[in-house]
Order: sequence, then structure tokens, then C-alpha cells
Amino acid sequence: MICMNFFLAGLSVLAGVYLSYRLTSKFPRREKGLKTLYNDISKLENYVCYYQESLIIALRKIEGDYAEFFRFISQSMENCNAADIRRTWASGMEQYTAFSFLNNTDKECILDFAELLGKSDSQSQKQLFKSVKKQLEERLLESKQESSHNVRMYRILGFVAGIALAIIII
Repeated sequence: MICMNFFLAGLSVLAGVYLSYRLTSKFPRREKGLKTLYNDISKLENYVCYYQESLIIALRKIEGDYAEFFRFISQSMENCNAADIRRTWASGMEQYTAFSFLNNTDKECILDFAELLGKSDSQSQKQLFKSVKKQLEERLLESKQESSHNVRMYRILGFVAGIALAIIII
């Protein structure tokens, strides 16, 4: 009987730790998503501002986690389905899982960028890219701080909950 109690106690600690790791898995994904998005927007900046490529072609050249999203936007623009560009980008964000880990503030930052993209001269576009990249850097820093704080907290809570359950079982 005592062996069974110790087994269940150990199992409860493991379950608490496992659940805490599952709960914290979303935090690094947001950070990774923001880094990838920052890099993709930097590539887009190079294609549009420095290589002087059209926005439609530049969007198609983006590779990686957000490639499908950028191709969707490019296709919508090419088919003239992007009369309301903000709505088109928002629709694309809802469709592609790469955006599921970003919070609403992150998405608003991207949508604000989308509304102004391609609507001004080259110098203004450079400023727009500089501004959105600065905002993404701030979002990334916030994400790192949030991740660090919350991951540690959830993991400690999971372990403590498992220990508490183990004490009750024993």
C-alpha cells in the first residue's frame, strides 16, 4: 500500500510538471514568430526599397513560416481583391496558423503597417519599414520578458501543485 502511495505521489509530481510545460509552450512560439516576422519584413524592405521591385513580386519572394501568408496577400493584390488591404491582411492572419501565437497588439502593429505599405514614395516607405521594425523589436523584447516571467511562474506552480498533491496522497 505504501509503495502504491509513493508511486501515485511521484506520478502526481510528474503530472504537475508535465502540465506546466504544456502551458508554457506557447510563450517561446510567440517570440519565434515575432523574430521570423521581423526577418521577413526586413527582406520585404530590401526587395521594395532597395531592389525597387513591385510589392506583389516582393511579397512572393518571402520564404519561411509566413511565406503562404505573403503569397496570399500578393495573390489578393494581383486579383484586385485587396480593395480594403487591412481586411485582406486580417483575413490572411486568421487563415494561417503562423499568426496564432501572436497577440492582438502584435497583429494590430502588422495591420497598421499593411495599411500604409505601398502608398507613398520610396523615402516614406523606408521610414515605414524602419518604424514597423522598431515596433516589432519592442514587441519582441516584451515577449522575451513575458516569456521569462510566465514560464518560470507556471513551471514552479506546476511543480508545487504536484508536490501538494503528493503530500495529500502520502
